[in-house]
Amino acid sequence: MTESNSLVRLIYASVKDRYVDGPELKNILNVAQTNNKKSGITGILLFNGGYFLQALEGSRAHVNKLYQSITKDQRHQNFQIIEFIDVATRTWGNWSMKLVSISQQEERIYEKYSGQIGFNPFVLNSDDAVYFLKEISNFDIGLSQ
Repeated sequence: MTESNSLVRLIYASVKDRYVDGPELKNILNVAQTNNKKSGITGILLFNGGYFLQALEGSRAHVNKLYQSITKDQRHQNFQIIEFIDVATRTWGNWSMKLVSISQQEERIYEKYSGQIGFNPFVLNSDDAVYFLKEISNFDIGLSQ
């Protein structure tokens, strides 16, 4: 596999910049699923009304291109990359994108990894972000796969 095609995982956090409701989240998910399938990208997106936390997996070239596109999206700002590493296998390979809206159950799981009450993905380190996302993805939650 060439460097541009090596498998990578990128996890980032961002702050919601404008009103995002259920139908808009569903639209984000539908567009992501369609585009990600074409690019071979998989992942998970968490949203709690104020923050986004997203993991993307795929070829380095495709993940970089998608992330650059995401940073231009007016619905969020203040992007922070939490992790960007080469990986041997996909963690969320079954989903072109799964969207999870954070509820009280997920906030309790978040507290386990962050030590804080109230979801704020900016305080997570790389390992805690991965463990949190893995645990969340094991539940049958989310708007769609």
